[in-house]
Amino acid sequence: MLLWLPAQFSFVDLFFAPIYIFFLTIICFRFLPKNPKLIKYYKRGFYFKILGGIIFWFLYIQVYGGGDSWSYFVSAKALCNLTFYDNHILRSLAGIKIILGIIDNLDSVQYFSPSTGYPKFYIARGYNNFTVARLSSIICFISGRSFLISTILISAFSYIGIWKLYKVMTYSFPNNEKGLFYLMLAMPSLLFWGGGVMKDTYVLNATCWIVYNLYAIFVFKKQKILNVVLLIFNVILIINIKSYVVISLLPAVLIWINNFLINRISSPIIKSLVAPFIIVFIATSGFLIYQGVSESLGQYSNLESTINQAKVIQQDLLREEQYGSNSYNIGELDGTVGGMLRVAPMSIFTAIYRPLPWEVGSPMMVISAIENSILLIFTVLLIIRLNPLKFIKEILSEPLFVFSVLFTLLFGFGVGIASTNFGALVRYKIPLIPFYFTTMYLIYRKTNEKLNNANRKI
Repeated sequence: MLLWLPAQFSFVDLFFAPIYIFFLTIICFRFLPKNPKLIKYYKRGFYFKILGGIIFWFLYIQVYGGGDSWSYFVSAKALCNLTFYDNHILRSLAGIKIILGIIDNLDSVQYFSPSTGYPKFYIARGYNNFTVARLSSIICFISGRSFLISTILISAFSYIGIWKLYKVMTYSFPNNEKGLFYLMLAMPSLLFWGGGVMKDTYVLNATCWIVYNLYAIFVFKKQKILNVVLLIFNVILIINIKSYVVISLLPAVLIWINNFLINRISSPIIKSLVAPFIIVFIATSGFLIYQGVSESLGQYSNLESTINQAKVIQQDLLREEQYGSNSYNIGELDGTVGGMLRVAPMSIFTAIYRPLPWEVGSPMMVISAIENSILLIFTVLLIIRLNPLKFIKEILSEPLFVFSVLFTLLFGFGVGIASTNFGALVRYKIPLIPFYFTTMYLIYRKTNEKLNNANRKI
């Protein structure tokens, strides 16, 4: 028996959803990649992304009664009604100011009425949550206030970011288009958890965009001004939704830029002379950037508040009535740096490789557990094949590998410590999936190619 809450589904959706998908397809196909080898992967990835969003919408309604995704949509719909459907001009203007962030989320509640509907309390109370509602209200308007079509639109929109990252990877490592397609554009976890009206969808999309923006500025050297603007926009987007992701991205980005600039110098003598100045310049720039955005990071603006926030999130996610009983415990945080470092290895392992098959607590975790098991086995075999020192050497040989692994470690450290619940973990971890999975695959391909070339010479 199908279970629906009022307005979660209408039979009108069955008529309009295919029409929206048709027009989205037309728009998508107007931007086909110039490389003929990528066209088929571009098309398939788009259809997979739409399908992932629909499956997410359907299962979230059936398993969770809509869950957080429904709460975000209801809040976005109320804001959409206030802005675009309210006949009172002053209230509509207030709606525009709320969307733009001019009116604070807490102050915005007074403008809603029974005719517009009200945002969910916990969505309106939290600035980060309400940011998702503000962004989604525009999608809600375009969708005709349909939950299903809003999910389809957000899923299609989020495809742009992951495709941009796919372009970076295929450009940097040619002749790996097929393998990267399955690891990025057809990865079940990315399709499912990155396709709904959720924080994770926006954050994953923005993270992928940031890497592309950096490549466009430093490597592709095209549309630099536009990509600088988009880079700033995506950083601001992440800060306003999940600011801790920026803390993981910033060191990884700075080290990538540092390695990229040094590796471009061909002369060993000039490189040894210039490298210290580049390192100092990048480190100083990173410090100044962090100082500039620290106020926007809220609870993550300094080490002490970051540790305290991790403790708060950890305790919150242990609430069984909200998140279920499928929790894990990597050790209690005592509020000290030493305490965090003690649990760091297990927290990173947990973020990357768990839940494992015997830790699955709901049908929603099965796919993630399968992916994690394959990744764990593959990583172990890869390290055994290369030996640990050579494995680390291969990571250090490519600036993009260094970026991906460092981001994975920093992000995984934070997510593994704070999540405490596998149901939340499988969603929170998705930004690291396209980076770490592809890095392990590309190291295998690279070393395998070297081995084959050596055998041919023999």
